[in-house]
This record gives sequence, structure tokens and C-alpha cells, in this order.
Amino acid sequence: MGYYCSPGGNRVDISDSDAGDLYWGSYPALEDCAVSLVAAVGKRIFLQFTDISIRGTNSDCEDELFVKSGSYTATGTTVPTDGSWEKVCGTFHQDFDAHDHHVTLKLKSYQNGGGRIRIRYTVYHSAHYDGCDGYTCLGRDMCIDDSLMCLYLLQIMMAVMATRAWVGTDYHGCDGYTCLRRDRCIDDSLMCDGVDHCGDNSDEEFWSDGGCGVVEHRQWLKKVAIITGCVGGVLLLIVVTYICYRRKKRQGSLKKSLIQDFNSR
Repeated sequence: MGYYCSPGGNRVDISDSDAGDLYWGSYPALEDCAVSLVAAVGKRIFLQFTDISIRGTNSDCEDELFVKSGSYTATGTTVPTDGSWEKVCGTFHQDFDAHDHHVTLKLKSYQNGGGRIRIRYTVYHSAHYDGCDGYTCLGRDMCIDDSLMCLYLLQIMMAVMATRAWVGTDYHGCDGYTCLRRDRCIDDSLMCDGVDHCGDNSDEEFWSDGGCGVVEHRQWLKKVAIITGCVGGVLLLIVVTYICYRRKKRQGSLKKSLIQDFNSR
């Protein structure tokens, strides 16, 4: 991350990437820089703060990492922030879903510095809007008690009426709880690679939970489809060859019959 971070805000193109890491092993004191990750249009970016040590706590930050959906550049010499930016510090922070194809990170350190930052980004698209040829994350990181569902649905309806926008929400029951989002579609290549790209580890689990077994199942289906296609192709070739042979033989017999009939006259 440190290589890309600049006071005016640097843009990093990740349109050819499905996932990756931003790392800054020991950021300096008095740093004020920003970097924007930009994926392909129609994609979205999901961030996981896998290893952070930023001075302070979430309630009292000494150094500050800010994150916000969108791409921002400097006003004057630095990228400005306000209350709409999410603030990150301490040693833990919840995942951040940008719901957009670009997201901006801004680091502001003070007298000490020396902290570290490792952020995993995953590029995905909306399974609700675009369908999913890859794997749809189970979304168990967004489960709530069923008793709260009516209140949540009311909030959703109010939000939709206010913004006229669909929030991409799907419902999936899980032991008395309801998962609010099964919309994150990641590339098949990210499954079963030992890395949690979904945020709920569903891309790394067994078949019974909709995870790694899916890959094996799909590979098995692909093999069956290839074998079936080859056998079907061979059978079709045999049938076509036989039809052509019969037709040619029939034409030859008809021609021979006409010649014999002509000679008899």
C-alpha cells in the first residue's frame, strides 16, 4: 500500500484482478496519503482488514486509516475527509463492502507511525443483477435473529422508497436466523485456495455447506458433460454417415433401375 499511497491520491487499476493484498509493513510518522482501487465497471470491491496495527483504538485513534466508497483526489495538497468516511484503527476492524467499482483508502499518521496495514481486496459482482457463473457467498456474516426481520424489512422498504434503489437483498434461513445478503459473486478461481474471500469462509467449506465441494461437484459435472458430448458427437457422426450412405445407395439403385428401364425399351 505504501508504494501506491500519495498525498494527492493515487489510482490503482485492479480491473484484471479477482483478489489481492495491500500491505504496508511500517508506515512512517506524519504521513498523509491516499490510494483508490479501481475495478472494472459493473464490479464491486470487498475489503477485509486481515492484519492491522494502527495506533489507538476504534474509539480513540492516534493514527487514522479512512475508507470510503468512490474515488477521490486532492483538494489542495491532500484528499479531504469528513464524517462520511469510515475510520479504522487499533488491531481489528469489520469488513468493508464498497458496493462500488472503486474505493479509496487514506492514511493519516502523527508523531509516531510504525504501524502496519494488510488489507485483502476481493472483486465481485452482484449475483442479483448479473447472475453468477462463479460462486455466490452464503452471506452468514450478515445473519440476524428472525424476530428482527419484520423491523429490517420495514427499514428496507423505507430505504427503497427513499432512494428508488434495490439493495440486492436475498433471504436465506440458517438455524433460526436469516442471512440478509447472498449477492456477492466471486470468481471460481478464488474457491478452496485457503483464503477467506467471502468474509464468512463459505468459499472454503465443504459441500454440505455450499463451499469447496461445489468445485469438486462442478468438475465432476464438467467431466460428465465432456464425456457425454463426445459420445453424443460420435453417435451423431455415425447416424449422419449411415443416412448419407443409405441415401447414396438409394440414389444409385434408382439410377440403375432407370437405366435398365431405358434399355428395355
